[in-house]
Amino acid sequence: MVNTSDLVEEDRWLFKVTPSDGTDFGQSISSANVTIGLTSSIPLLAGFNLISIPVNLSNYALDDSNVIVSKQGCVNFMYRFNTSTEDYEIAVRSDLDGWASNDGFLSLEPGRGYWAKTNQSCDVRFNGRKAAPLPVKVAKGFNLLGWFFHQGVNLDPDPFATNETDCMQSFYYYDAAAARYRVAAFDVGFGWGSAEGVSSILPGKGFWLRAEKDCRWNQQD
Repeated sequence: MVNTSDLVEEDRWLFKVTPSDGTDFGQSISSANVTIGLTSSIPLLAGFNLISIPVNLSNYALDDSNVIVSKQGCVNFMYRFNTSTEDYEIAVRSDLDGWASNDGFLSLEPGRGYWAKTNQSCDVRFNGRKAAPLPVKVAKGFNLLGWFFHQGVNLDPDPFATNETDCMQSFYYYDAAAARYRVAAFDVGFGWGSAEGVSSILPGKGFWLRAEKDCRWNQQD
């Protein structure tokens, strides 16, 4: 489960300032832009977990200011999948040097999924703002993606708004507790279905998405 705040919008607020001694200066009203933050906390089991970032970060550097864990040194490896090379790129964390990568994996991306390897159970937390609609490039074949919003979405009706028809074929959640994948598949006549109880896209969870062709998925809550 992803824990979130209910107040996540940036808005303009009207307010009245009253001194602590109770002096009333009348209708002295001011306004200001107020941005209320959003925190998402994702529980991880020891071993491999598929995660995504369900908030809009102020920056996407792969460092301890963005990947905040409840137990020091809990997450020590992150993996992203390169669809062009069909291989993983790895980032490693040490207490001395922080996050580093020989593969150029030094930043995170919205709408992408990641393997997080942990040495014990813990929570990973992301602090940011409510996500805005996001176009996600999907390549033919397997893509490691994630849902960019702090609230999940059901598979019925079809949440995959794409620029190409019949683009999405199937997606795979990784069940860390059972150490296995759970699959949902798309049928043109019946929509999305699963024999394993997969009925929604969950915030904070990464997943494999298999596409029939290159397309663009317009994510929006």
